Amino acid sequence: MIESYRGNPLTLKIAATSILDLLNGSIADFLQQGTIVFNGICNLLARQIQRLSPLEAQIMYWLAINREPVSAAQLQADIVPAVSRSQIVETLESLNWRALIEINTAGFTQQPVVMEYMIDQLIKQVCTEITTGTIQFFNRYALMKATAKDYSETAKFASL
Repeated sequence: MIESYRGNPLTLKIAATSILDLLNGSIADFLQQGTIVFNGICNLLARQIQRLSPLEAQIMYWLAINREPVSAAQLQADIVPAVSRSQIVETLESLNWRALIEINTAGFTQQPVVMEYMIDQLIKQVCTEITTGTIQFFNRYALMKATAKDYSETAKFASL
């Protein structure tokens, strides 16, 4: 659990409360469910994501799609319409200040709980666009990248 939430005290507290309330404190049952995003964490992340600029939101989706740490140049190549490298770097800095991304020697990425939330939001948005026939969001994001490693979320996209 600590690794999934990267030791974030607030998300650990929310998860612990949910485990106590919903699963009678059984961490084994929590781990069997295969999800790390609970309602309280969803609400917290939803409030954070709603405050993002369009470019910040786009970068958050692309980081989730990429699944692995990526460079600013890789993000710049992903984003449509094209934006400057300085805009990417400034936006990454803003996301880092908000603690929504992680930076390591391999590049920029997200905590597992944030990544799972963003993938779930992406799937919901794409499904809504497919059912309504309003295709805008769907045209901006690749559901799968040819270079992406196989993850369980990739299987979710394939089922669409």
